[in-house]
Amino acid sequence: EYGGDVAALAGTTVTLTVTPTLSAPTARLVLDSGDTIAMSALETAAPDLPPTEDDARQVASSFRGSFQVSRQGFYRIEFQTSDGAWVAGAPDYRIDVLTDQGPSISFSKPGRDTEVSSIEEVFIEARADDDIGVAEVLWIGSVNGGPPDTVRIHSPTGMPTPEVTASHVVFMEELELETGDLVAYHGVARDNAPVPNEASTDIYFLQVRPFRRDFREAPAGAGGAGGGAGGGMEEDLSRLQRQIIAASFNLVRDRTSYTPETWEENVVSIALSQQRLREQVETLAQRIVNRGITGADESFQRIAEALPRAVEAMREAEDSLRALAPGGAIGPEQRALRELQKAEETYERFVSMEQQRGGGGGGGGAGPSAEDLADLFELETDQLRNQYETVQQSRQETADQAVDESLEKLRELARRQEQELERQRRRAAAQRESATGGGGGEAARELADEAEEAARRLERLSRESGDRSLEDVSRQLQQAADDMRQAAASRGSAGVAEAQSALRRLRDAREQLEDARDDRLERDVAEARRQAGELERQQRDVTNRMEAMRRAGRPSADQIGRIRDVKESMAERTEEVLQKLDQAAAQARRDGRTGANELEEAAETIRDTQLRERLQYSRGLVGRPDQADYAEAFENQTSQAIQSLQNRLEEAAQAIRAQPDGDPREEALESARDLVRSLESMEQRQGPTDPNDARRMRREVRERAGEARALAELMERAGADPSELEAMIDAMRALDRDRTYSDPQEVLRLRSELVEGMKQLEFRLRRELAAAGEERLLMHRSGDVPEEYRALVEEYYRVLSRGAPREGR
Repeated sequence: EYGGDVAALAGTTVTLTVTPTLSAPTARLVLDSGDTIAMSALETAAPDLPPTEDDARQVASSFRGSFQVSRQGFYRIEFQTSDGAWVAGAPDYRIDVLTDQGPSISFSKPGRDTEVSSIEEVFIEARADDDIGVAEVLWIGSVNGGPPDTVRIHSPTGMPTPEVTASHVVFMEELELETGDLVAYHGVARDNAPVPNEASTDIYFLQVRPFRRDFREAPAGAGGAGGGAGGGMEEDLSRLQRQIIAASFNLVRDRTSYTPETWEENVVSIALSQQRLREQVETLAQRIVNRGITGADESFQRIAEALPRAVEAMREAEDSLRALAPGGAIGPEQRALRELQKAEETYERFVSMEQQRGGGGGGGGAGPSAEDLADLFELETDQLRNQYETVQQSRQETADQAVDESLEKLRELARRQEQELERQRRRAAAQRESATGGGGGEAARELADEAEEAARRLERLSRESGDRSLEDVSRQLQQAADDMRQAAASRGSAGVAEAQSALRRLRDAREQLEDARDDRLERDVAEARRQAGELERQQRDVTNRMEAMRRAGRPSADQIGRIRDVKESMAERTEEVLQKLDQAAAQARRDGRTGANELEEAAETIRDTQLRERLQYSRGLVGRPDQADYAEAFENQTSQAIQSLQNRLEEAAQAIRAQPDGDPREEALESARDLVRSLESMEQRQGPTDPNDARRMRREVRERAGEARALAELMERAGADPSELEAMIDAMRALDRDRTYSDPQEVLRLRSELVEGMKQLEFRLRRELAAAGEERLLMHRSGDVPEEYRALVEEYYRVLSRGAPREGR
């Protein structure tokens, strides 16, 4: 009302009612594309008009017309005069096309690759949201690279909602799997657009493990079988194969976001990675045969059989990748992964059983064949591990730098949006004093363009780095840009409200990026601890090998060269850890985080013990019988230095984890909101139609009951009474009975009561927290208000923007 600028989604129908100040026989809409749309006359009374020169009152007709938003541009209103000429009735008005954001989806449970037993019930939960409503959520799984199985886990019976929590239960026993088998799965969400947009999660794996793995808990400090198996396969081969599968899957999923040239380059890069891994596995399999150790134990024979099958599947994947068909490579890639996992499982079981027999600490106790096998695995996997870590580190550093740059950009945008909000307020005040003016706001549109560009950069970075949290920040920025355009197209208090919404979203996006940067500290410390653990493993391996060489009396040149290579690798790793610690300590100090002192102490431990120099020097002691005692003492001191480093890193990790906890009241409110969302999604689904439906529903109800119990504890910490919630937990137990599901109507009734009760609880919790001084929580999310309340707010702003009736309107 009282303005003409339009900011809306493509496909939106805009209806305009216009009243000229002088009577006109007809009117029309003229788009900048050249299209004209006739407007129809309305038989409505016109408002009072200012007197003409002869004080005669003219009667103005009102006209109505519509057009559909399809592209950025302008439109104008033209009226026809009595002599048939067309004249402009107002300045040109702006048409801004808002972005229909596609849906987003992620797995909240388990949210990672998981090891499961062959009879387990695996609960999987997906969360999806969309600006115009989630129409459906699919779970798509594949067993051992076989054909996909698609299950619709959410399809609302009523109007699609913007936020959805959908669940699925995988009954592993029905799949009849064995140890080493795998289930690959991903989720898909579609929105409610006329031509649905689609989003997909990353790909995840359920790997079948043995029922009992107690035998794998080797004694502390025990070396690997044969003095070298401690490093073993370490799942490096399968880990790299998972990376290849994920890269292929992501390329298929995100193909439209790449240029053809970039997409082709990425496919070729994956093909080269698959080729390198295949060659490593092929070499390993051939060396096992050449050394003649396959007949020494049944385990070796199974490994020797699994590796060639993996190689064959990798070749098939390579063929598809070189044909630029990554979708066709995913099945063979998964079959290769299965064979690698079976080989690793067999190897680890053999080593652990040898340790139980007493072969783990003295080196060579597992027999020559075990030692040979360990040497072969370590020889191949160390090279792969180093290549992988180098590439990952480079990518991570690039991503971290891009996040820092984006954070600075968001701070600048938020500052400028604050200034724009103040200008919008001044314009609103001026418009209340004047009947003229539209939304204005070229500065707001310029800010929107910059916010959209920042959103695109973060979306691209999310795709390249695999960090899906950056995709959430990107969506926040795009929504902020839409709010800016709506503010520019709005008038008065409504425009101010849109500008405030844009500023809030910018601040939320900035906070999310700041959280991501804070998480970087925990990530870097965890990586430093992993690297220190690898140093400890390698040092233990070196000690065992040197002891075995001393017992043998005359080490071979290969044995000496192998140990020296390991020490060189350890020295390089130590330098990487030192650099990482210096950077992490500086960041913690700069951001005022706890743990900065402990990180600095860990870095000083490396310097004080001269760990890097010690490793380089000790290379010259390897294989010298005249220095055997000195070398042994020197290696013990090196082991102590590495242990001191690990201790300092553990202290740093504890200090960082000791950051003050969040407000329990805010946590309780967020938890209540999530539980309401989960129960609402469950209510939208149909009742159980077969036994498996009932089993899945019961499993989900048990999951929600556990979340409700956790919420009750949070409420107690927040000083809120949880007795109402305890009654709902009892209602959930009623839904967890077999006989309940014999009456579908009873199930629907209980679910409806449960949802309504949780909504009332959330409302009460918000009210209590507001009374305790937490009013800001009520306004934290604009999407939390009921639709009927939102309509009242919009009407309120419309009334404010009108002001009092004035002459000349």
